[in-house]
Amino acid sequence: MTSHVQEQAGVAVLGSGAGAAPGQDFTRLPDLASRSLGGSVVHTNDERFAERENLIEPEAPSYSTYTFGHEGQVYDGWETRRRREPGFDSAIVSLGAPGVVRGVVVDTAFLTGNHPPEVSVEGAAVEGHPSPGELQDAEWVPLVPRAPAAGDTRNAFAVDQPQRFTHVRLCMHPDGGVARLRVHGEVVPDPRFLDPGTTAWSPPRATTSRPPGGPASTPRWR
Repeated sequence: MTSHVQEQAGVAVLGSGAGAAPGQDFTRLPDLASRSLGGSVVHTNDERFAERENLIEPEAPSYSTYTFGHEGQVYDGWETRRRREPGFDSAIVSLGAPGVVRGVVVDTAFLTGNHPPEVSVEGAAVEGHPSPGELQDAEWVPLVPRAPAAGDTRNAFAVDQPQRFTHVRLCMHPDGGVARLRVHGEVVPDPRFLDPGTTAWSPPRATTSRPPGGPASTPRWR
């Protein structure tokens, strides 16, 4: 289940379908796709007007009136050519911090008229360093079903999918431009590296030790 909030200002609020308490702001969770965490855009089918790597820059998108390239105005985002055939344009992002996705923001800041009329987002769990071809053939799970997107807007979608994902795929139907993709969620370590017999991961907890007849020592994390 996915809930959708479109906004031109302010912060997205988690809908009743997402995996947290109603009214909680999922954008307070880490951006799992951010370049600052090691995220990267590993594949797109087109990036004619603006480069794909802009999608996951940690800085907010910006606009400059006089940034022109050989194709015209260059936007701070990912933008594809207009399609003349059926289909859609997509970008696959390797999450810098794999985990459970709680919400997605498709930010079309400064893009009006050249934004995608509809978007969808999918997730996949593929460990290691898969090739673009292997990712294309992966099992993709819907995170955000195809939904309308507005221009110059932070299109926010709450996600209710408990699976751990390593990659997400942003689809623009049929084409257009997106300034930033934010994938907010909870970081979950690779289960292959958990201790044998461990079935789940939990954050460290503080413990204290108290010598006989003495005060408790400084809390230690374990």
